Amino acid sequence: MKNFFILIIVGAALVRMTWYKWVNISVDYGRELYMPWRISCGQVLYKDIASMFGPFPPYWNALLFKIFGASIITLVLFNIILVACIAVLIYRFFNDTTDNRIALFASGAFVSILAFAQNSMPWNQGNFAYICPYSYSVTYALFFSLCAIVTFAGHVRSGRDILLPAVGALTGLTALCRFEIFVILAMAVTLGFISKAIIEHWPL
Repeated sequence: MKNFFILIIVGAALVRMTWYKWVNISVDYGRELYMPWRISCGQVLYKDIASMFGPFPPYWNALLFKIFGASIITLVLFNIILVACIAVLIYRFFNDTTDNRIALFASGAFVSILAFAQNSMPWNQGNFAYICPYSYSVTYALFFSLCAIVTFAGHVRSGRDILLPAVGALTGLTALCRFEIFVILAMAVTLGFISKAIIEHWPL
């Protein structure tokens, strides 16, 4: 509990320090605002709007725009929640596989280095942070893949087969976000099943 309190303090301080300093919307991030806005106005991805990535992120962000209004703040507030969830998933994974000190370090590194504005770069765009990412396909794919890995690890520990459909669904959602991350996740889950089969001496 103390470690989560530390993460909350660090995250809150970074939100305060980087408020309205996240990104230059005139560079690449403008695309991440434009696509969901056009979808929320009735246009269709891949027909009216060109995109190199999966359909889930722009359609999800369009839904957020429909509900809460088309604004960068709408996405930022949701992304703060998403960053908190990713930090918890990282902590959970490393806490289960190593110990709570390494888990705190790994999740703290994510929050302090990757999550918020990175204005130390020469061009001061900051668009590689998770609050206003270069591509939402990466942040959503990372979230779903971490959920899938943690869920699979829960299946291995508990032996509950009911968790396997959730792993499959999360892997599918990853594919709807970013294909290359889906490929890596599919490889990881496949190797997990192979390792489980070897350890438990599954019959051929």
